[in-house]
Amino acid sequence: MTMAAVMAFLILAAAGPGRAADPLDDLEQAFKASRAGDLDQAIAHYTETLKSRRLKAKQRAVTYLLRGEARMKKGDWASAAEDFSRALKVHKDYPQALYFR
Repeated sequence: MTMAAVMAFLILAAAGPGRAADPLDDLEQAFKASRAGDLDQAIAHYTETLKSRRLKAKQRAVTYLLRGEARMKKGDWASAAEDFSRALKVHKDYPQALYFR
C-alpha cells in the first residue's frame, strides 16, 4: 500500500463517525482486504462504497483512487486508468490521481 493510499484512507476515515449503513464501513473493509492482499475483495468493497450517494466529492475521488490502485496492482491497467480519470473528473485538483494516471 502506498503512502498516498494510506493518506487517502485517513482522510476518508476522518470524515465522520460510522453508522450501520455508512459507506465508510465498506471502505474500511476494502482497506483491510487490500492490506491483506485480497485485491478482488478490496475492489468489490470500493465498488460498493462508490454506489453510495452520501459520499462527498473528495471522498468519491479518493475511493476511485484507491480502487484504481488495487486494479493497478492486479495488472488491470485500463480499468485503473479509468478510475484515476474518474477521480480527476470528480476532484480536478487531485495530484495523486494525476500521478497514478
